[in-house]
Amino acid sequence: MHVSRLFRYPLKSARGLSEGTLEIRSNGPELDRRYMVVMRDRSVAWRFVSQRDECGRALARVHCEVHDDCVLLDHIDGPYVFVPRAPDGSPLTVKLHRQDVEVVELGDDASRWASCLIGKEAKLVAAPSEPTRRLPTTTLPNPPHVGLSDGASLLVVTAETVREIMRRSDLDEEEVIRRLRPNVVVENAGDAKHSGAFAEDFWSVCRSNGVCAQGYKPCRRCPTICVDQRTGHLSPVHARDNLLALLRGSDRDKNGSFQNPDISHRGVFIGMNFAARDFGTLRVGNPWRVITTWNPWQIAK
Repeated sequence: MHVSRLFRYPLKSARGLSEGTLEIRSNGPELDRRYMVVMRDRSVAWRFVSQRDECGRALARVHCEVHDDCVLLDHIDGPYVFVPRAPDGSPLTVKLHRQDVEVVELGDDASRWASCLIGKEAKLVAAPSEPTRRLPTTTLPNPPHVGLSDGASLLVVTAETVREIMRRSDLDEEEVIRRLRPNVVVENAGDAKHSGAFAEDFWSVCRSNGVCAQGYKPCRRCPTICVDQRTGHLSPVHARDNLLALLRGSDRDKNGSFQNPDISHRGVFIGMNFAARDFGTLRVGNPWRVITTWNPWQIAK
């Protein structure tokens, strides 16, 4: 097995960057989910915006471009903004799912850009330069730092999984990748004990070029998987239902069987969330070794 593709997503829920290398740090890939749009909410002062939100689907058409000291965020049909790689703005507490997260405001120009993007009062914020947020989990000892991702800091899928989704859904490879939003794609999973599409469901500890990744939990898919990443439009209801019905075959029961009725109500699971334990540089072409396997379904709730 080897690493075939690598990605990072500087702005949460925006388009990703295909990379030849990824620097893996204590809070995950460098500059991955570093920036985030937040908006006012009736129940909390500020909360994160993603493609789950109707207004947030504009993020699907935002490109990111990394420079030495800044990052360009550029909407295909709208304005752009440069943000610093080492932000030093005012601190702000925002809600990311059920967790209060400390972030840094990026200034008035960035707020105007974010407000224009989603059509609501918004701010553009960044994770602090020194990691402070920890993965909210009781399943891992010494919970690791994490940026502004929903789950653990490293999402892994196999190329066989991507091809299986292509077969079931009629989507092309790039659209599948954009919807799944992995950091690492692993090729030739047939070499492993659990082989083929969705083999990553059962990987517990993996190593590549000095990086050690520990499985956290399978990735339960949100409505973003039904958003056309070229247009930012949510698929019609019938198309969403058809797609989700096709993808439910990826669910596993405790024995690894497909389409178990006790599992299917939990949603669609594709890809495995990993937490980095040993850090270093991942490179396309690096061998990917599965050290131990496990049965993750007791925590896929």
